[in-house]
Amino acid sequence: MKSTAHFFGDSFTSGHTLYKSSSIWPRLIAKGLDLKYKNYAQGGASPVFILHQFIKALPNIKEGDKVFLLETVPDRIEVYSEHKGEVVSITNGALVN
Repeated sequence: MKSTAHFFGDSFTSGHTLYKSSSIWPRLIAKGLDLKYKNYAQGGASPVFILHQFIKALPNIKEGDKVFLLETVPDRIEVYSEHKGEVVSITNGALVN
């Protein structure tokens, strides 16, 4: 069975507007290493969100898999928005869509 590369990060890792493209860097790295890949990244993600995604994914990470845990802007946070009814990211004091 082929091993998997697991990627965690923000929009740079998720591929932002290129997520459907075959040219986002996580896909290129996985292809270069001859691995399947799973991308858990999300635009606007805070460091805490990235770590939370990693912890949630631990049961899916098997021996021989590779993990890429990327940093993001350190002042990103998530707060609950009553207007949206969900947790939203705040970056540099601005809401992230």
